[in-house]
Amino acid sequence: MAATPKTVRLNNGKQAELFTYNGQVPGPTIDAVEGQRVTVHFTNNLPEATTIHWHGLPVPPDQDGGPEDLVPPGGRRDYTFDVPVGSAGTYWYHPHPMDLTAGQVAKGLAGAFRVRAGADPVPSTFRDTLVMLSDLRLTADGRVSPGTQADKMNGREGDLVLVNGQVMPTLSWNPGEGRRLRVINASAARYYRLALPNHTLHQIGTDGGLFAKPVAQTELLLAPGERAEMLVQATGTAGTQSVLQALSYDRGVHVMPMGSSTPMSSAAPMDHSMHGMSMGTQASDGGGGGLPLMRWQYGMAAPAPMASIPALLRAVTPIATAGATPHAVVFTENMMTLDFRINGQKYQAGRADFVSKLGVPEIWQVENRGDMDHPFHLHGTQFQILDRNGVAEPFVAWKDTVNLRKGDVTRLAVQFDRYPGLRPFHCHILEHEDLGMMGLVRVE
Repeated sequence: MAATPKTVRLNNGKQAELFTYNGQVPGPTIDAVEGQRVTVHFTNNLPEATTIHWHGLPVPPDQDGGPEDLVPPGGRRDYTFDVPVGSAGTYWYHPHPMDLTAGQVAKGLAGAFRVRAGADPVPSTFRDTLVMLSDLRLTADGRVSPGTQADKMNGREGDLVLVNGQVMPTLSWNPGEGRRLRVINASAARYYRLALPNHTLHQIGTDGGLFAKPVAQTELLLAPGERAEMLVQATGTAGTQSVLQALSYDRGVHVMPMGSSTPMSSAAPMDHSMHGMSMGTQASDGGGGGLPLMRWQYGMAAPAPMASIPALLRAVTPIATAGATPHAVVFTENMMTLDFRINGQKYQAGRADFVSKLGVPEIWQVENRGDMDHPFHLHGTQFQILDRNGVAEPFVAWKDTVNLRKGDVTRLAVQFDRYPGLRPFHCHILEHEDLGMMGLVRVE
């Protein structure tokens, strides 16, 4: 695989000067089977240093593509790791060099990494479909716009939203058909509150693989870095069309009022029962009002028997937390000085902020004392959400990224079972990460 600058023609006719993996945006999908060894031969043809981080996969620290493990311009290296049995799920890869991550992702560097199960409980009648969401902001001559002060405060949101590298693509299907969607939020800062009007989204999994059983809902929120798997049945009529859309979501971005030098948050008080892996049955905008992402076009074929949703998927064992070691992670921000910290400190290479022991259960209490949403991401393992603001999580699931609203206190069950070494944890709004909202845990 090679990271290379390239001029890419988008399907809307615009040309964009991007960074690419193997000349394409998104990069090539990597398919593996759990238990398999993966080797990626990487060449950096960019004018700056980069890495490849395997987001969500429990790989050894020296293969994780962390912020200091740089491949210089013109450099090469191999990434080699085993995909553990039991890790089937939807992952992705992207650059992670300190100070450069946001800019490189903004220029297009990201790709999907799909790990298949040896025995998959999801019927093959549901066609496996990747949906990688990203966004671009281009100048008139096709260059990626330089970051602004507002981008540093809030994280960059582009004015072109892409699905698998295309603007408003069309998915064709027929009545009765089923789709297994693997949705990846590969944007630097944009949140996607997804809805497909007049269709039920049967969520079957999240970052670290399948749930125990499907959860039916009308909409679903994905913070930057999060993934979701869902089954969708083609319940519409031949010749009709639906549109996958992103409904409005207030993440508390900061704006500079006219004549003021003090940024203000847009965040309004919110019912915290709305957020999380799923949005439950919260009202959607129905047939309109959202940002259109992808057309779902029904063909004219006669309806086939409806694809059946499985009742059970797999066993998900909770992490035993009796006697667990506690750790506290606190996000703070100062928008005036663009100061983003964890536990009062900015990231420092090689400094361990605390120590974890292999095989020892822990409870991480992660708190957002800022005025906007911050998605928390942990490298090297998956965790389980215990509760949010004292409210128990309704079901057990494996996660590596979780959103924190303003004031949220979320408790996570964490256990590192593989590989000693330093592991980053950070805000996954990439500008905040680059500005120092990141720490390291030493696993011993």
